[in-house]
Amino acid sequence: MIPSTHFRGAPTRRPRTLLPLPLGGRWVIAAALGLTLVACGGGDDNDGTPSSTTTSAGTLMVTNGDNSVASCDVDAKGAVLRCESRRVEGLNAPAAIDLTARHAYISNLADHTLAVCDLASNGRIGRCATSSHGDALSSPMGIVVQGSRLYATNDDASVTTCTLDGGGLPIGCTQASTDGVFDKPVGAALVGARLVIADQDEDHLMVCTPDGDGKLTQCAAQDAGGLFDKPTGMTASGSRVFVTNQGDDSIVSCVVGATGGLQDCHKSEHDDALETPLDIAVNGNKAYVANLVSHSLAVCDVADDGRVSACTAGQAGDTLRYPSGVAFLPASR
Repeated sequence: MIPSTHFRGAPTRRPRTLLPLPLGGRWVIAAALGLTLVACGGGDDNDGTPSSTTTSAGTLMVTNGDNSVASCDVDAKGAVLRCESRRVEGLNAPAAIDLTARHAYISNLADHTLAVCDLASNGRIGRCATSSHGDALSSPMGIVVQGSRLYATNDDASVTTCTLDGGGLPIGCTQASTDGVFDKPVGAALVGARLVIADQDEDHLMVCTPDGDGKLTQCAAQDAGGLFDKPTGMTASGSRVFVTNQGDDSIVSCVVGATGGLQDCHKSEHDDALETPLDIAVNGNKAYVANLVSHSLAVCDVADDGRVSACTAGQAGDTLRYPSGVAFLPASR
């Protein structure tokens, strides 16, 4: 385990370049704007109401490109205090993360598996068990869990649905989407009875209604009037989704309306604080964004109307290394 490190301000923004990205022990050259490592979910309860303004103390968890997971303490005002990280057996190019009261669910890009990890009472990650599901998973990227249902997006333009057994392990994983619905599905979030997915290359969100078996029906594209530019990471707070735009380093938030349309959308750009933002988590009036290129985490304010502002990037020594996914778990879980 890397010793705990205080969270501090990040250095000045660096220009975009081709980066050597460590994935599962292999160095892969990837364009910063072309990466599709994502995570989503954020551990929020989606109850069909506008975004909550209740900020809680808890734990922020971040997946890293060096097969580690960082755990950061968050105080009651949403400030990130101290972070520590540890390499986790069973992770192989981890991308997405979502949290429940007892488990962390992490997608592994390199070996097409899902990792289910125990969570200690202090919010630290414990033992992980990995599961493969044949052709149902292909470099799973986005992941979201609600109740006994898990969804994962794949690099073959499909979406997978799994049932969670009594121990929280995914079983019966099958393809939830039909061919041709998605181009490059990445971030995902559940808002009430609807699954919202960022279709990165199409610059829109797909809003779908899962049936009783988790199959996706009535999928409709929503472009928010052109506000999306390579939408990637996503989380939901109440009926509002928050989306990172990898194309122009911005954040878009929208309410998912009663009929599935996007309403009350706001876009915010933060050139000094966002650098290849891959994922976002929301904790009341605070948002946390994983910045891949600068090995940093941006902390932002969230207004009652969902506008994101005052983003400031910070680092925590070696605990953040190519961060790709981020999720928040309140202490009162």
